[in-house]
Amino acid sequence: MDEQINRALRTVKDFKALAQLEKNVRKRVIFDNEIRAAFKERGEHIARDMIAQRTNLDLSELTPAEEKIIRAVSEYLAIKRREGSDAGRTLKQLRNRGLIESAETAVSKSKPTQGFETLRDEDLDELSYEQIIIDHPEEFSPRALWYARRTLGLPNQSEKPPARRSIPAQIRTEELLDWLAARAAENGGIIAPFPNLAAARALGMTDMTRHGRVYGNIQSRLDFACYRSELPPLGLTATAPFTEAWRQEARSWPFPLQAMQQAARSFHWRRHDFERLASVTHTLAGQAHLLWKAELRDNEASVKAWAEGLERGPRESAPPDEGLKGATPHNPNWTREEHILGLNLYLQLRGTSYPDEHPEVVKLSQRLLTLAALRKMSGAATFRNANGVSMKMLNFRRVDPEYHGVGLPSGSKLEAEIWDEYADAPGKLTAAVEAILQEIETSGGGAGLIEASDGQIPVLQRLDGNPNDVSVSSDEDVGAVADASTGEPSDVDGLAELERKFINASPEVKTRVSKGIERGPIGQKVKRLNGFHCQICQALGQESLGFRKKNGEPYVEAHHVMPVSLQQVGSLSATNIVTLCANHHREVHYGDVSVSIGETEFSFLITGNSLVIPRPKIAKSAGENAEWGAQQEKEAGTEMV
Repeated sequence: MDEQINRALRTVKDFKALAQLEKNVRKRVIFDNEIRAAFKERGEHIARDMIAQRTNLDLSELTPAEEKIIRAVSEYLAIKRREGSDAGRTLKQLRNRGLIESAETAVSKSKPTQGFETLRDEDLDELSYEQIIIDHPEEFSPRALWYARRTLGLPNQSEKPPARRSIPAQIRTEELLDWLAARAAENGGIIAPFPNLAAARALGMTDMTRHGRVYGNIQSRLDFACYRSELPPLGLTATAPFTEAWRQEARSWPFPLQAMQQAARSFHWRRHDFERLASVTHTLAGQAHLLWKAELRDNEASVKAWAEGLERGPRESAPPDEGLKGATPHNPNWTREEHILGLNLYLQLRGTSYPDEHPEVVKLSQRLLTLAALRKMSGAATFRNANGVSMKMLNFRRVDPEYHGVGLPSGSKLEAEIWDEYADAPGKLTAAVEAILQEIETSGGGAGLIEASDGQIPVLQRLDGNPNDVSVSSDEDVGAVADASTGEPSDVDGLAELERKFINASPEVKTRVSKGIERGPIGQKVKRLNGFHCQICQALGQESLGFRKKNGEPYVEAHHVMPVSLQQVGSLSATNIVTLCANHHREVHYGDVSVSIGETEFSFLITGNSLVIPRPKIAKSAGENAEWGAQQEKEAGTEMV
């Protein structure tokens, strides 16, 4: 190829310049296959740079599937640019969900994506998300694999797709955690050294040449959870670490690898350690090298202190409630009734990772607390909390013949007994569950809250002359009663004191005059423009429509990103509003969530996910606004790639 053309190609930085150069070259010389290949290669390079810039993704240290996804999107972006359009929505999905999760979400649809059709038309079938998933099944969920096989006309073992679970990296992390927990349980808490290939095989990865980077990411992700939990790195119980792991890089200090290995191999790993790690990994992003990179950048001193402190650290961790002055006893074992309710939930959510934030997990936790009160049971602060329910679900995996992993060890023999009695007898299980729930409801444990009408608040008032009976008209008054107690009673004692004071009180309605900020009718209009979707659920690839109200509209709430309480100009504008489901709306207000406001988008950091949500566009005409609303509705449907 002409060297002048080659030099000119190396200077081209964007698609517009590339198109102009191609036009000029075609006028001068024959545009043969060699020149065409050079232009194609340059276009892919420009597209890769554009992907990195517009998604903020770190495109170093990619797994084989991730590398192919970048190639696929680069090709797709180059095709769209040649056609005079863009792949903006695809890039936004990559920014919100990452590489693997974007491919998972895109293929798990009722019909092939536009990207699949576009790449097939260009004879680039091997770069479709579907083919990438077929070629690298170890990096994706069974659900995504089912959809990919269906789109490509390949047979599946079942007529319906597997249930939606956690991100693929979390699924593999839990499987590795189960395998390590079983090894520890078999050897008195000590994990005997093992080849990395043996652990990888437990995850279905049989070729370290092909799967080494994928397995290494899972192991590194688990090691990061160990760091967060102040435990030795489980990955160093292996015979030898990966060559890329624990590198010194540009730091002034090295990881004390030998001391870290000794600490991990001599540590007595107990059930509560694995439970803690399982909980921590649920909060982590999928790519481990990004977790470590950010932590070493922002908290290098903490990482150094952890690594260097392992040599003189303890060889066994204390259970969560041990060593606390005045702590309540350990949580009692789960009862037969609790196991029945637990099995019922396990079967309902079968195939998921049973995260402790799942609404049904939280609901069972609440029911178990009510049942415990009826049975006069109590325990530590963690007694029957959502995390404990999640762990019990993982215990049931040990006896589930359809689960091909190990399951969380150190459970109860009741899991097997209840499974044998009820798992294959759904009618019998339903009757047993209904009997337990009926007792809870009858006791008042299922009673709902009395709702006040608009502008009115239920208050408590004395029924007789008993001086212990009081009248309160607000949450603040209840707080004042609690604060008036002598000393600092425990939550249980404080609740008992309030119960004694209010047991003979009854609700009545009083009118209150209060000041509030008028938010105006804009929120309802933005809800309609957004199609009543929760925009955070959309960005996470979750079901984004809530329940339907009596008028048929899906329920959603309007959230003002810049708080209206600041009384700033523009806070009431439609461009300051996102629509959220009730759960995400509460999380944004009360959870560990941060948000920054850009000119055209909001950036949320929520449960470890970085999400970008476009700000509403207020156009000059109603037609333009309708077009924007239609586009938002479309984004809830088929993905571009």
